[in-house]
Amino acid sequence: MFGNCLRQGAYGYRAWSIACYCATLLVGGLSINILGSAGPVLCHNLHAAVTAVGSVFTAEGMGNALGSSIVGQVLERRPGHRVICQLCIVMFVIVALVPACESIAQVVFLYFLVGACMGIMSTTANTMVTWVQHGRNVGPWVNLVNACFGLGASGAPLLYVFVERRFGNGLAAFTAIGTFAAVPAIGAWLIQSPAQPKKEGTVVPAAYPTAEADESPRALQGIGASKRRSTICGIDLGSRHAYVRATVLFPMMAVMVLLIGAEIAFTAWIYSYGTHRLGMSAHDAAYLSSSYWVAFTAGRIAMVPLAACLTPGALLVPTLALNALCAVLMATFPDSSRAMWVGTVGSGIGVCALYSNAISLMSYYDLLTPRVTACICASSATGHMTIPNLFGLVIHHSSMRYEALVRLNVLFTSSGFFLLVAVVSHLSRNFTPAFSIGGTPALRPLSPREHGARRELERLAEEL
Repeated sequence: MFGNCLRQGAYGYRAWSIACYCATLLVGGLSINILGSAGPVLCHNLHAAVTAVGSVFTAEGMGNALGSSIVGQVLERRPGHRVICQLCIVMFVIVALVPACESIAQVVFLYFLVGACMGIMSTTANTMVTWVQHGRNVGPWVNLVNACFGLGASGAPLLYVFVERRFGNGLAAFTAIGTFAAVPAIGAWLIQSPAQPKKEGTVVPAAYPTAEADESPRALQGIGASKRRSTICGIDLGSRHAYVRATVLFPMMAVMVLLIGAEIAFTAWIYSYGTHRLGMSAHDAAYLSSSYWVAFTAGRIAMVPLAACLTPGALLVPTLALNALCAVLMATFPDSSRAMWVGTVGSGIGVCALYSNAISLMSYYDLLTPRVTACICASSATGHMTIPNLFGLVIHHSSMRYEALVRLNVLFTSSGFFLLVAVVSHLSRNFTPAFSIGGTPALRPLSPREHGARRELERLAEEL
């Protein structure tokens, strides 16, 4: 089998696997962002209000959240590559069916299925990257794979314009995207799935576990190594898992809801903002929307070498600060086309590091498991499901009209940025990195004897 041949060379196997994950995320970017350009025409053909695009995004987000939330259970029962292969075949059918829909309700249903497929496929691909690159700095590879989502998203408006000019019907772009889904399906079918890595010896234990469940080797996976007692304001939460969830995972999920939701909402409505508020032509507005994803993709590609020498936190904070500043710029000059172009490109660069480096951040502090990856992806999907529709409702049912886009963008991006800074600062102060980046010595897993000695020293120190 092709996968067995690739396994004879570990480098070749990793390279082909990552190429398959890249193609998977590329399909996702194309499938979702094509709605920004094709949505108005689709709604016109189906005699629906343009606000119905928000309902389609909501359905896609609901499916994405559902799919992401069950990945942990799916990967416990099925090989990851088989999951990707089967769902790409489903995508091949349902995306190609969109132009044949006779009502907006049918489009909503199909995009619910698209979202469910992409939720599972995206989370599976991001999990498989960490398995294939186990023991290495996963940051560059996670950034590379997720850069392909931006590549697909940036190409979607251009694909729509090309198909419209070439064939006279831009909705044929859905059929082209469905056809491309066969590429990762074939790749995933040919390449054998990686096995979930087993930790050697005993991992560096979290300091001061307080529940018996946290003493088992399985429970110690994904809870990191703490520099100090696992309490909040002197209150013991009862277990190490509860501490990690309360201080890291839940705040990080809130960051993903706010910032991913604002990202998708901005790209969903920037085309309409350009045509209705700034008076742009349809093609100029399409190029404006595409420029966001071009900048996003270029930024993610630039993150690949940077992630090899900088920590995820060092990448997240400055890029998201740029994202917030660009949002402020566009809100300050809402009638300026120049400010909109600069802000759009800057926002694309600013948000490019978020998704992939959120996963890398958890991995860097030994907090990443398939279920944690699923939580991050599900929270991203939740933001995707709710925030764009909220933007649409405010735009079309308030006196601000399209200016609501830039005002709400400031609110959500600023809130997400400050919460992210709090999470990164907490991790830096209270957790120990699990591997080296840029020459920093990595932690060595403790042997059982060293683990027992460490625990005894901690107990004596606590008594003193």
